[in-house]
Amino acid sequence: PYTTLFRSNYANEKLQRLFNEHIFEVEQTLYRKEKIKWDNIGFNDNFACLELIDGKPKGKPGVFLSLDDVWRLKGEEANKKFVLALQKNWSSNDGNGNKLKSKVKMMMTLKKQRKPSLHDVVNMVRKKPSDYFVVPRMDKDIVFGIKHYAGTVMYTVTGFNDKNSENFNSDIKDLLKTSKLPFVVQLFTEVEAKQANKNPAS
Repeated sequence: PYTTLFRSNYANEKLQRLFNEHIFEVEQTLYRKEKIKWDNIGFNDNFACLELIDGKPKGKPGVFLSLDDVWRLKGEEANKKFVLALQKNWSSNDGNGNKLKSKVKMMMTLKKQRKPSLHDVVNMVRKKPSDYFVVPRMDKDIVFGIKHYAGTVMYTVTGFNDKNSENFNSDIKDLLKTSKLPFVVQLFTEVEAKQANKNPAS
């Protein structure tokens, strides 16, 4: 299932970020501090990809938060709203569908106004979470893609919302009803009674 693949790829992204941080960033910062001469090592930083998945960059919900926003819905309605929210927040194409063209245009505008600073250039080149989001050509309403460290993966969202629900199974409920704390027993007995009243046996 795609949910398992997504979780596996997310775990790999986290591991890659940990490796990047400790092998490249921390070590090179230490070299600078100790004034050791070395050739700066460039690396593909996947921080923005992780922000897209588990963060809320610039106040926009990433994949996990967007999924949480539709947890009350079920079936196709949940799937479509989830993908639509992702596309609304993370599809970074301009009106012509060309990100690179819009970046070049912005650089040319900056150049006309003044000589672009190093900060301007870095901001133009630095990857943003939206650079990692992919809108497919087909099945746009139920598929989205992410450019992972190892490559682009397309995910069909069928089942994502079902896996995201947080219902207690009956074993946990039965266990909690045997608690030595009267409050816990009362809480779960009341919840069960309310559910029985909502769904009377026919």
